[in-house]
Amino acid sequence: MLVLFYKSERDAQCECTILKFVDRIWLQPQSEEADALRFFVIEVAQNSAPLHRFHMLLPHVITGAVEDLSYTCDNDRYYWNTVAGGEYRVDKSLDENPNQISSGLFYEDGIDNIRFFSKCDQEVHCVANFSVVDIRFPEPILGGQRVEVRSRFHMDKVVFNKFPQYKLSPLYHSEFCYLDRSDFENYRTAMRPFFDANITLAREIPIWTLFNEDPTHPGGFDIWMNVPPGHVITEKSEQSATKTSDHDIDGNLLIPSGEKIIWRARLFKDGRRELKLDDGFKISAEFGPVFDVREQLERMERGLNENIKQVAEKQQEDGRTIVTIVHEQQEQEQHIEKLTDNVDRLVSSVREVRAETTHLASEMTHLAVVEKLSLIVATIGLVTGVSGILIALLPSILATLRQIFTVTR
Repeated sequence: MLVLFYKSERDAQCECTILKFVDRIWLQPQSEEADALRFFVIEVAQNSAPLHRFHMLLPHVITGAVEDLSYTCDNDRYYWNTVAGGEYRVDKSLDENPNQISSGLFYEDGIDNIRFFSKCDQEVHCVANFSVVDIRFPEPILGGQRVEVRSRFHMDKVVFNKFPQYKLSPLYHSEFCYLDRSDFENYRTAMRPFFDANITLAREIPIWTLFNEDPTHPGGFDIWMNVPPGHVITEKSEQSATKTSDHDIDGNLLIPSGEKIIWRARLFKDGRRELKLDDGFKISAEFGPVFDVREQLERMERGLNENIKQVAEKQQEDGRTIVTIVHEQQEQEQHIEKLTDNVDRLVSSVREVRAETTHLASEMTHLAVVEKLSLIVATIGLVTGVSGILIALLPSILATLRQIFTVTR
């Protein structure tokens, strides 16, 4: 999360500074994601050109839209207004007309006359592994004025399990880089063909670590990194403190509570008033679930019971499969037997047909012989001059011969 604020080309001549900056991050180790609130105050120098628009760079992909929370400045009971290090007071509220964009004034943490709007346009652009939030005010911020900007967004791939092979004892790691020049150079290369290709470091908006010289003052540059309830922080960045995390991003009370890291740039930089891009540093944390022996044994027992159940179901399913196979084999054997019977009947029928054919052929042969004898007798009669009586008796002779052949057959 490289914190780089830079002015648009139109506002390159504007002299402005980030007076107060707070990141609050809620890590979600199971999904490798995080939700974040970012509140900051930007001030335009006296007699400077006005500020209309500026950009905010992150070296992470923001998923979804950026939600503008500027309107929450108008509610002194909003939870994250009540945890300010100093007094929080609304001096001028927004207009009651919800359809009209208006502005108000409030006092926080020793900074007075902070303007806020009912809405600021915040549009996110994602290129490669970077996200740029384009922020536009509904009216210009004049010289000598200061305004608070509030954003809520969701980031992906910011939490990693260092030992994914150990499911019962994961160790998570999360790291955010702030003000790192190498990220800026990579960003400028990636963005050149797509968005604001003429960006230069001359347009950077610097961040002050302190608004005043009081070292106990809670303003400046602060980062809160919250780990979920049921997890404990095992390692953290230098110059950071571990405290109880008892509220979620919406200000709801967490039961049970978790832990958080608080890192303050004013303590880390030892009196340096201004942070710029060369002052790179990292905020990191390693954390894991609280190891409770009884809970782990119960989890292992539940896992073992689940495995036994799965094995039993698999065996039962395999048993059903074997029964199905045996039944199918029996049906196939019965089908084969029926086919065999049909083949036998077919062979018998073929034999019967062949026998009938043979008998029929024999009968046709006998009839042919009789017909030939008839023809011979007639011919003999014609040749030898047999009397008409013999010729007249010839049909009876032929009929008698057919009967004889029929009987002998």
